[in-house]
Amino acid sequence: MESIRSLIGQMHGLVDRRLGPLGENLGPASGYTLRCLSCGHIAALVTPGNGGARPVGCLLCGKAYDDVAEVVNAYGMGSFYEAISEGGEPPAYECAECSTGQACVVPTQTADEPDGQVLLCLLGAHALEGICDFCQRAADFALPDMCSDCLDIRYAKF
Repeated sequence: MESIRSLIGQMHGLVDRRLGPLGENLGPASGYTLRCLSCGHIAALVTPGNGGARPVGCLLCGKAYDDVAEVVNAYGMGSFYEAISEGGEPPAYECAECSTGQACVVPTQTADEPDGQVLLCLLGAHALEGICDFCQRAADFALPDMCSDCLDIRYAKF
């Protein structure tokens, strides 16, 4: 332990030196920068994807995910099986704004909200207000707890 303790200061120096230039890249993208599950630093940048190809990659350690399903499994809370069989919240939601039909929105911490949770779309790299009470998709609300699609459907009857 004594030989390792003396090296910890050098490791912190290496991480700080590596993070220095990355701050310029991460600053404007703080709304969609996640905590890396490999190295623990807030340096995993969500890249708006071509069909979801490698949406998250850590700029510090290089950890990358191959597709949205892998990111949902890593960052999602729980599993779809548990949510369906035992009830509860699913680990990811569909994005009403992207309209892909793919569960690509996860509740996660970002650089802007390191202590809270934000609903973040992994395909479009944008935050969403909440879950629509009617369609159960993540959306920005037109009315309280109702997305614009559900609002349009509701008022189409009149």
